Amino acid sequence: MPAKKTAARPGEQKPRSDSNGAPEMSEEQQNVYVVDDDDLARKTIVGILETEGFQAKAFASGPDLLEAIDAAPFGTILLDVKMPGMDGLETLAKLTEKNVRMPIMMISGFGDISMAVRAVKAGAIDFIEKPFEPDELVAAIASSHENYAHGPVDPSADPFENTPVGVLSKRERQVLSLLINGDSNKVIAYKLNISPRTVEFHRAKIMKRLDVTTFAELVRVAVSSGL
Repeated sequence: MPAKKTAARPGEQKPRSDSNGAPEMSEEQQNVYVVDDDDLARKTIVGILETEGFQAKAFASGPDLLEAIDAAPFGTILLDVKMPGMDGLETLAKLTEKNVRMPIMMISGFGDISMAVRAVKAGAIDFIEKPFEPDELVAAIASSHENYAHGPVDPSADPFENTPVGVLSKRERQVLSLLINGDSNKVIAYKLNISPRTVEFHRAKIMKRLDVTTFAELVRVAVSSGL
């Protein structure tokens, strides 16, 4: 990667390439702040990022990040959902109070999807589910900058207009809404007065229509569509 880099405005993407023809990141895209109380997880993520050319800085807690963030250059914040003391959601709220304008991506573990969804609804750009591959993490960070550059969605607009969820039927949207809230197939069946098998049918159809293969992808599409 060339030593000389041109900084972009927050959220701006500059399509440049290195000597191997791969897209070169701006200085702002390179900065990543990793917040995770798990020492091994934190070191592993930082190691992955540094190998991929990022400038990663690690924090063991939300308060540690909040103390340093005002003086930090623009970058992406990777925030673990579950942490002792101040958890990811509380840290996100504090960042919002401080008017921190950076893309924030939540890191969720198994069973933390509902918290990650709440975080996205509270202002996080996206979330990534553990365990993840290095290329998945890099792609998610690049996507967070792209999504951040697009800015917030106009709340007065039709939440389903021009979104993938718009192709779903009313019943499919009901099923999807309950799915991302963490309800099981049996609970959804009870709430909608249908059979669990019908719920499974709707779920498979929803994933096919939205062209997703994992539950995490399904949640991202639903939340980004305003469901």
